[in-house]
Amino acid sequence: MCCRKLIGARYFINGFYAAYGGLNFSATGEFFSPRDRGGHGTHTLSTAGGNFVRNASLYGHAEGVAKGGAPHARVATYKVCWPDDNGDYSCYDANILVAFDVGMHDGVDVFSI
Repeated sequence: MCCRKLIGARYFINGFYAAYGGLNFSATGEFFSPRDRGGHGTHTLSTAGGNFVRNASLYGHAEGVAKGGAPHARVATYKVCWPDDNGDYSCYDANILVAFDVGMHDGVDVFSI
């Protein structure tokens, strides 16, 4: 909503379903969508394509300008990791491979994994 950097989002869950049998949404609080409850996707996207942030610091240390690897990039996210009933996340190969295939079809130039 703030910078229009995220231009697409998809999720892939069939590999998780094949291995685990289903996702207990009430137990995990996870979203059946590309939305990221745990924050890992948000962190990864910021690392890959975060814009310039002036006056950044870590509790007053290392002050300066922070940025992601490609601050002018437009970013698409592909959610492939899902939690079990204990909240432990797993990223199944089938989901990852399908995300690569779809990403290439979508025209993705660089993947940050």
